[in-house]
Amino acid sequence: MPNWVEQEAKRNNRNLLMISVVILVIGAVLLFLIYDEATRRFAHDEAKKQGDLNAMYVVGALLLWPLWNLLRSLRRMGALHSTPVWKQLAQYGDVEQIAAHIAQEEQMDSSKYKLLTITRSWIIRRGPFKTSVWPMGDLLWAYQQTTRVYTYAIIRIGKYHSVVLANRRGQKMEVRMTKAQAEALIPQLAERVPWAFFGYSIELWNALRKDLAGFVAALDVRRQQYFAKSKAATS
Repeated sequence: MPNWVEQEAKRNNRNLLMISVVILVIGAVLLFLIYDEATRRFAHDEAKKQGDLNAMYVVGALLLWPLWNLLRSLRRMGALHSTPVWKQLAQYGDVEQIAAHIAQEEQMDSSKYKLLTITRSWIIRRGPFKTSVWPMGDLLWAYQQTTRVYTYAIIRIGKYHSVVLANRRGQKMEVRMTKAQAEALIPQLAERVPWAFFGYSIELWNALRKDLAGFVAALDVRRQQYFAKSKAATS
């Protein structure tokens, strides 16, 4: 039976393969229609014929990206060790052991917030083509965000809520969810990683962008202080 990371790698790879095939099929049909129009309807109109041929070149160039994704997904089918989720977990230790640990925690103690899953020890974001996995202890900063959507830059047509997470490697993830879910997620993270930073401020934003090492050092100080207080309280 495939382990957790193999299942995630195969799911991501399958989705990438399927969408690539669909785009390539649509593109091939479009190319045929354009070619047919250029050679049949505009056979005696060189200007229009050349215009259609130029359109074919553009469509063909745009299809190079899904073609590359198709080839990449086919290659990964026989080499799961080359998939992004496998490489990501390999940074933290033995992939097989970590996969078993994540699978166990997901079954026993996990909370789901749309694409985000929180376990005792891991933060997991399942996208259609990529699964991101962070150790809970790597959490650096988390905050809620409300994004207003405008049309023509002035007419407000809606808004959505999300939670933005950053880890000590400088990586970020944003997950859309309901306002109630966001308000429930932040306290849960604060309970698991109380020394992390919570809430948005421009100072923290600038620190993440311009002084990651200093930001992480401040996190480590907070972590040491937290465990020192916990030890003192129990002694």
